[in-house]
Amino acid sequence: MGDSAASHLRSPRIHRVCGGSFGAKRRDPEQAVAYAREALELARSSRSGYVARRLRALCDEFGPLSRDIRVAELGAEIAMLGTP
Repeated sequence: MGDSAASHLRSPRIHRVCGGSFGAKRRDPEQAVAYAREALELARSSRSGYVARRLRALCDEFGPLSRDIRVAELGAEIAMLGTP
């Protein structure tokens, strides 16, 4: 992993996945989607397999939130991430 990719992983933005997890646990679709979208952009820009795996794990936590169209669309985008 190059220096720039490693710096992305040290960035506070990686904690957006955790924020999405908190939103999922609180059953707050807006918080879950807002934080997870930022993490999704990080995963795309850095091509980080770590972030992609964390996002996929987040999808498992969505539970009943998956019925919300915003959460369902986000889950579909996450599913399309490639793992380097």
